[in-house]
Amino acid sequence: MPRTSPLALAALLVSLSTLSAHAAPIDEAPISSPDRLSREIGMGVGGTVLDFQTDRGPWLGTYANGGTIAPDSAQGADYATRGLSIGYGLGWHGLSPFIGYAQGQSDLDDGVTQTRIRSYFIGLGLSGERGRFSYDAALYAGRTHNKIESPVALTGAADFDGRLLGLSLRGGSLLWQNPTANYSVDLVVQGDFVRHTTESHPITGVPGGRVSERTTTSSALRFEMGLPMERNGASIRPYLALSAFGGTPDDITFSVGGTSTSFDAADVSGGGALSLGTSFVTGGNGLKGRVELSRDAEGETLWGLRLGMAF
Repeated sequence: MPRTSPLALAALLVSLSTLSAHAAPIDEAPISSPDRLSREIGMGVGGTVLDFQTDRGPWLGTYANGGTIAPDSAQGADYATRGLSIGYGLGWHGLSPFIGYAQGQSDLDDGVTQTRIRSYFIGLGLSGERGRFSYDAALYAGRTHNKIESPVALTGAADFDGRLLGLSLRGGSLLWQNPTANYSVDLVVQGDFVRHTTESHPITGVPGGRVSERTTTSSALRFEMGLPMERNGASIRPYLALSAFGGTPDDITFSVGGTSTSFDAADVSGGGALSLGTSFVTGGNGLKGRVELSRDAEGETLWGLRLGMAF
């Protein structure tokens, strides 16, 4: 049986000592923050395309959202994201290619740690109708750039890239229509899937420390009941929505000096929300939008705004 050299044994003991000394203070909240920001960006992009893509001609869609994250076993944060999508309806089978940009940031409860994300993406939309049933889809992919800014005594700083892939699907139909008045009742169902992979990156809070590559998948299922009304060429649609969110983040694997340890990521992607909002379409200028307020399962308030138009 080969013997371990004294030098190798000493190096191993130093590595284990360093890992033991530094692994505990590593905060999972800032490392997990890109999981939530990528979800908000992805689903913001998907929802914007579903709302504003047109069958033929150019279109523009924007969104902004924000709220508070309150996970059970990690510090919370306030976040906000926003984005822009530009596309062109080909007039062929409802297809609409698009490009866009989105960014966001999160301010953690410790008051000194901030995380940021930005993404450039490209995608393909689809829209159509079959009788009283309408459908929309958006498939998109992009790159992300992520940053963590925190004092060295806490997490420290990190700067790393990622890859984003998402799919949003929506279907809707009238449930009832008043034959003598300009209002009706409809039901819309939407599903979203976002996959975000971040590369391995160093973190300055622990000299020589490194976080391994991670992949997080986020999903949402939403049921929305609305009351569309039309008057003088414009329309408004108050609605009530119920959403269920899911997430499967990889564990956080942290290594230093040749040894590593893994621990759970913060749960920042699960839960549910009840939303109240309204969408609208103005007259001849093609301006459309929606405004929404939500209350999630932890009792936190979330908000969202979308504006867009066809040209």
